Parts: sequence; C-alpha cells; structure tokens
Amino acid sequence: MTTAIDLCRRALMRLGTQSGITAFDDGSVEASVCAAYYAAYYDDVLLGLLAHPASFGGPAYTWQWPRCVGTGTAVASDSPLMAV
Repeated sequence: MTTAIDLCRRALMRLGTQSGITAFDDGSVEASVCAAYYAAYYDDVLLGLLAHPASFGGPAYTWQWPRCVGTGTAVASDSPLMAV
C-alpha cells in the first residue's frame, strides 16, 4: 500500500528535486514542506476526486467505483436498533 511518504516522495521526484525524504520529520526542508502541504491538502484533494460530478467543485468525469448501491427495499426486523 502506498504511504504518505511515498506520495510525497513521488511528488518531489516530479518536481525535479535531487533529495528525497524518509519521514516528515527528517529535518530537511523538503520534509517540512511536504508535511505542511500533506496535512493541509490531502483530505481536500481526496474528497474532491471522489466527489459526485454534480457537486460543486467536483470533477468533470464520473467514477463508477465509489458509489453506494442499494435495492430500495427494506426488510422488517424485530430489533429495536433497526429502523424500517
């Protein structure tokens, strides 16, 4: 699985930096910048990419995999925890 450090290392490579990072707190300028930007933007970018295309600020394409599919029918239950 790709880690946050892997994502930041790839971004640094694409930007053309000569040094990589091993941790967000390894003392390098690159690591401190990556830590700040990762914490500030990662969740927003992820949610934007997974957003429904009709939502404000969503992508102009449709993903087929991150959607909820249901049957639309409810099953009666005797459990007080399950609302019908």
